[in-house]
Amino acid sequence: MLALKLMLPGYRSRWIRRAAVFLRAMKTVSENFSFNDGPDGPTAADRDGLVLTGFSTPRKDEELFRLLAPALPTGIDLVHFRLARDIVTRYLYPHLRPDLSPEISVDDPTDASAMVGFHGQHKDGVDGIAGLALRDAYRTAFKPSAADVIIDCGAFIGIGAAAVAPLLPDGQLIALEADARNARLLTLNTERNGLPNVKALNRAIWKTHGETLDLATGEAQANTLRNDVYDGGGRQQVETASIDGLVAEFGLQRVDMLSLTVNGAEVEALEGAEATLSGHRPRVRLAGWYQRDGQNVAALCRPLLEKAGYHVHVGPKLGVLALPSERVAG
Repeated sequence: MLALKLMLPGYRSRWIRRAAVFLRAMKTVSENFSFNDGPDGPTAADRDGLVLTGFSTPRKDEELFRLLAPALPTGIDLVHFRLARDIVTRYLYPHLRPDLSPEISVDDPTDASAMVGFHGQHKDGVDGIAGLALRDAYRTAFKPSAADVIIDCGAFIGIGAAAVAPLLPDGQLIALEADARNARLLTLNTERNGLPNVKALNRAIWKTHGETLDLATGEAQANTLRNDVYDGGGRQQVETASIDGLVAEFGLQRVDMLSLTVNGAEVEALEGAEATLSGHRPRVRLAGWYQRDGQNVAALCRPLLEKAGYHVHVGPKLGVLALPSERVAG
């Protein structure tokens, strides 16, 4: 099918233009990382000794690779394309840092059509918030501080943790990943790179703490406790954790950020965070684009956050950012 599409005049060039921002970021990756194969999967190493292990490129990403191949930097082949892309979308621009936004276009900074290769949340960062004062309040709030305690739910394989943990020398990052295969790489990537302030957990965030539930699984990060949202055909059992339960379990004296990318279970995550939202007032980012119960998750989560006294921003791609209302007052 792709071969036929490529016969259309200008088809590939249009995709390359739309991926201009992504291709610039891939160039940065190729200049700073070398790619190889390790016993646990494809690896990328930088000159400072950081080593990240990930997955080979799945079939669903092969078409994008073949479309962009003539414009991709030397050294990024098909096998390592997925890992290089994960470094762009999770290390250069981590989900935990919505204050960081790729430069979309010099000519038109609002042209999100040039963001092929990125995730939806990268199109819903702080830069998209209307009003200079409000935008500055969000940018300041979401920039990590040295003593921050962050709970990252849906941490995948730890590439984002590797980017953010060094910014928290006096803080802590609790990284949860529900899928056992992903969690193994999460632990590998955090332990091998000497990140003692990261606590990697193979648990699924939910409204209950310490329950055992069935996790619907599929390719890589496609897993959820809500199999009405996604069902890739696989099943594994996983222990649940609630935000409030984690705070009690680890005796956390502060919680500065909650990040929720849990494939439709964001509602239950907030239901299990009532005491944390009330007592610790963390900033919140969550993936709101999943559909369940006839609505998107952003629409379901917004009233829960507003009831807890939060100002909520929902981006055009349904990424959600929220701050305690007292941090944006006036």
